[in-house]
Amino acid sequence: MKKEAVYAVIGGGLGGATIASLLQQYGYNVIVFEQYKAFVPAGAGIHVTPNAMRIMRHIGLENILLNCSSAPAAFTSRTWDTGEISFNLLLNAQGLNNPYITVNRGDFHHAILSTLKPDTIHYGKRLKNLEQFEAGVNLYFQDGSEYTADYVIGADGLYSMVRELLIGKSDPVFSGQVAFRSVITTHQLKSTPMDDLTKWWAEDRFVISYYLNKNRSLYYFVAGMPADSWDYEVPVKEGTKEELMAGFKGFHPHVQEILGASTNQRIWPLFERPPLPLWHHQRIVLLGDACHPMRPHMAQGAAMAMEDAAILVRCFEQAKDDDYEHVFKRYAHARVARTSKVQQQSGENTWLKDPMDPTWVFEYDAINDPIENI
Repeated sequence: MKKEAVYAVIGGGLGGATIASLLQQYGYNVIVFEQYKAFVPAGAGIHVTPNAMRIMRHIGLENILLNCSSAPAAFTSRTWDTGEISFNLLLNAQGLNNPYITVNRGDFHHAILSTLKPDTIHYGKRLKNLEQFEAGVNLYFQDGSEYTADYVIGADGLYSMVRELLIGKSDPVFSGQVAFRSVITTHQLKSTPMDDLTKWWAEDRFVISYYLNKNRSLYYFVAGMPADSWDYEVPVKEGTKEELMAGFKGFHPHVQEILGASTNQRIWPLFERPPLPLWHHQRIVLLGDACHPMRPHMAQGAAMAMEDAAILVRCFEQAKDDDYEHVFKRYAHARVARTSKVQQQSGENTWLKDPMDPTWVFEYDAINDPIENI
């Protein structure tokens, strides 16, 4: 593929930032259009698992991330009320071959953005429409501006406008679950957390908690529970401490202590979409949540977007000519089965509950594993 061509990335989130960084690393001409007017950290905590850390190492961020994150000794699964351990997966030096970290999502996102050349990202650019023609794609933004690119990469998330313009509007599907999320300082806790990274399992709800930084001053939890419905146009609701504590009544006293220390009881819905039949059309291609949004139960949503980015750039690099349609087809062929499997298992919410072998996820190497020719 021609590196001097213009590669427009719609969306500057984790997936969009990663593919922009990789494209620039290989010498491609890339521009990112982000709808927000400035960098806005989204979310609070994130797991960067070994499959994603390989990509971060490739763009030069491994040491930076290790210096600002927590490297848990294990992923510990416990029964919701008794605290009995059902599985203790050793991580980092004790277990896996590559780092597994938990970190503030904003710090992680900012680190990736810091690898981009100045003025790569154009903020305040909410996509309104696009038109493909023989030699490129015209982009139209809500502020009245226009831009022409050779290729467009839709990395604009669950509510992707690129996806909508390609295949039509459809509402995301409410999963039947909502989640309380909160960051607390460890001095707010009366006792030291039992583990570095713990998931407490009940039949229809869970609590996962972990440190966010290297000095362990910040601690984070997500408490998920069932809900009958949610208006998909409402991104978040204000909850109360009473709702939170009532939803997890009877959980282990240590869980009660963690939840009770929170000062913010906002509630987020968990949405998903079925696997898309179409990942690309002519000069436009999708990645990440734009084509395979999933529940967070495997901590793989961002990792799958980063893998997408790495595989797509490698397909660009390995193309013998400018047959972009074959490049996009090869990329989708390499990714659909894996992302669909992760999407399905994330929805089941059994990942690491009981003894299992997670290497099919963690040991995948999007930078070096062979990509099948089609």
